[in-house]
Amino acid sequence: MVAPIRAAILNQRDNIIKAQVGAEANTHKIKTLEKDTIYYCNLVESNAWWDKLQKSVIPDLEHICCLTNIAQSNHVRPDQFLLALGGLFLHFHQKSAEHSLGQHMCKHVKKCCKELDQVVFVLTLVLNPSEKLSRFGDKAQIDVLKISTELITLFKRMNSRPTKNALTAKQQAKFDTEQKDTVQKSYDELHGDNLIGFWEMLKMRKDVISFVNFALQLLHLVVNQARLEHWFSDFLNKKNKKRNRLGLAKMAQQAKKLLSVPRDTDNSDNEGGKTSVVVQTSSAWRKQVAEWQAEMRELDMVFTCEGVADKDKDLPSSIPLPPLNSVSTCHCAPCSWFPTTLASLFGGVVENLFTLACRERVVSEESLYMELLAAEHSDEEPDVGAQEGSGDDYEG
Repeated sequence: MVAPIRAAILNQRDNIIKAQVGAEANTHKIKTLEKDTIYYCNLVESNAWWDKLQKSVIPDLEHICCLTNIAQSNHVRPDQFLLALGGLFLHFHQKSAEHSLGQHMCKHVKKCCKELDQVVFVLTLVLNPSEKLSRFGDKAQIDVLKISTELITLFKRMNSRPTKNALTAKQQAKFDTEQKDTVQKSYDELHGDNLIGFWEMLKMRKDVISFVNFALQLLHLVVNQARLEHWFSDFLNKKNKKRNRLGLAKMAQQAKKLLSVPRDTDNSDNEGGKTSVVVQTSSAWRKQVAEWQAEMRELDMVFTCEGVADKDKDLPSSIPLPPLNSVSTCHCAPCSWFPTTLASLFGGVVENLFTLACRERVVSEESLYMELLAAEHSDEEPDVGAQEGSGDDYEG
């Protein structure tokens, strides 16, 4: 079947040229218009041009039209739009090395994605039970902890917006109380007070198994007070009722000696370098810990950059340790809010979200009858003050 445009060129070529020239009176412009019209007519009649259009242009137009139709829909979700935009980018990214059109389209799609509120689109895709993290590639470097942090941040941001009709203080307190009671009741019905069982149940989820193992490892930790007391046994033996003649200066000197944290010597073969490094004060210890943290951050940055550049290479079997006396040049801000104080952790008013209460036993008349009948036919002696006889003789 011949395309309508090709049939029109075959049957009405002269009319098309005449219509293209129109009422132009300039001879030079007339020749130019006729030449251009004949060129495009010959191009449409060429089978090679149609083959190229079928192989290259039409697939690109199909992807663009698909995304356009999705974006114009009235019920499209953020995850659906993100998947469509990602599919369009991957389509043109495969052609970017061969055609300049692919490079320009990739640049345009990146610009569109940059203008979006990406965290909303990504988290909507993650919260989709049919998708979750399965749509992301290995370059995304997305794990459960990152997603949890972003999810909490977005949750707080979206719930911080005021409502259209602000609630009064009494209405807000009632709403918060009802919400907490509902959450607490649902949690108690499912898990009770068994935290280990709650996390063990989540082991069936493959995407959170790492975080579940981490949580179980923390919950199974045992803090042994006996070892802590052993560290100060020498000091406690000297400072007791029988030996209470130590002065404050002597006590401070002994406590300072016990609190000093030794560090192992260097394991190098150089005998001159085997000098014992002992941290004598708490400030020196904090300084040393800060240096270790900076060295580990530098190592993480180095191996991250090497992994991105040479992703196809195998990782080294052993990671070289930094020298003990190296001076770190990293001035990055710490990524954690630790160390902190007990006042920061437990100070202020603590809101008791989960109030543990004993469940009252509901005793009915029927249950009392059953207990009395069971006691009558048993060989056990009745307790002091217990009723004797059958349930028929019992009056509640």
